[in-house]
Amino acid sequence: MATVKVTNLGETDYVIQTSTRMKGAFDGFAFLVTDSAGQPVAQPIPGLPLAHWIGSWNRLARFEGTERKIFLNYWFRPLTPGKYTVRGQYIPRTTDGNQTITWPPVSSEPVTFEVTLVGETKLDVRIERLTTQLEGGDPLAADFLGFTGDPYAIA
Repeated sequence: MATVKVTNLGETDYVIQTSTRMKGAFDGFAFLVTDSAGQPVAQPIPGLPLAHWIGSWNRLARFEGTERKIFLNYWFRPLTPGKYTVRGQYIPRTTDGNQTITWPPVSSEPVTFEVTLVGETKLDVRIERLTTQLEGGDPLAADFLGFTGDPYAIA
């Protein structure tokens, strides 16, 4: 999970686009993950058409900020064990009321992380807990079942 923060350090108000899409791409966020050899990890083909989200423009006053948590699992399939590096990017988009204005991208510093195997017992417990949550009406549990990468959980 990445926490992305946008803070208006300018002299005037900044209008930021926000949406309900879990991936955050329509809000201007992007992520690049590379493996230990520096090779980019492929991104899956998007699943939902563009029409399945709600968006709006929000005004940030000077020094005001907003933050959002984004799961990298929405950007990449479950990663195999190993070391990876992620770099976030924000493509500032604003509006003057008549048209959308796109600015040059802003990139984060790289962050290295490691994916390790989860024991079978721990994975089974996680799948059982998430299945119970899904049956109880938690729609996010379906996403987390998919994030496990386990064929049984995905089904």
